[in-house]
Amino acid sequence: PNLPPQLRPRFEELAPMLEQMGTLREPDAGALGRFLLLEWEYSATVPQVVAAITGGDLDAVERWTTVQDKLHRQIDKLARQFGLTAEIRKKNGWILPR
Repeated sequence: PNLPPQLRPRFEELAPMLEQMGTLREPDAGALGRFLLLEWEYSATVPQVVAAITGGDLDAVERWTTVQDKLHRQIDKLARQFGLTAEIRKKNGWILPR
């Protein structure tokens, strides 16, 4: 997929592992790209939350944690789809490659 260059290493880390687990096929590459973008967006919110908390700006804390919650729900949904949670791997008997 057409990812920002900084996300390419993460894609190259996950794609072979997911292919070996059988949860990634070529048509799923776009969904993996969305997963990586969501992770990246979530990480960008962390400094915003910290700054809002440190600054005592409760409105900003609420805004940013709401954004984080929405991103987290989307990340979790895709993580489950790809078998990236221990719960799903255990349920399906998937073993992560070493």
